[in-house]
Amino acid sequence: MTAPTPEEVVRGKLSALKIQIDKLEADVKAYDPLKITLQELTLYTKKVYRQDELLQNLRNELYGIVTDDKLIAKYETTLEPFDKNIRSTRLMIHALQVPITPATPTPAANLVKLEQLKIPTFSGKFEEWPAFRD
Repeated sequence: MTAPTPEEVVRGKLSALKIQIDKLEADVKAYDPLKITLQELTLYTKKVYRQDELLQNLRNELYGIVTDDKLIAKYETTLEPFDKNIRSTRLMIHALQVPITPATPTPAANLVKLEQLKIPTFSGKFEEWPAFRD
């Protein structure tokens, strides 16, 4: 049995990373923004940054192995969806964080009840318009 080539090793790592990215994206999509906790968001944020770091490491490893520009371009095309998935997952996490930010409640003591305005109604008669207008 022959040992896998360095490129095959990187492709295997990419496949494993794709599974992790897809799972994280599905998990984040499944969350109800009104029920997610700050701890869960923090965990997902750490996971997505870790996956981004792994992707960059694999990219660097690939550049160390592959010297042919055409092959590098091919791999970059392969890696593009990974970058997009990571970015979209980050955006979803950010969108989930917005509802968690507590709104500042207005104390009831600051509320002032204003006097009801009495607005006259116009009868529609042309001869009454100048008096109504003034």
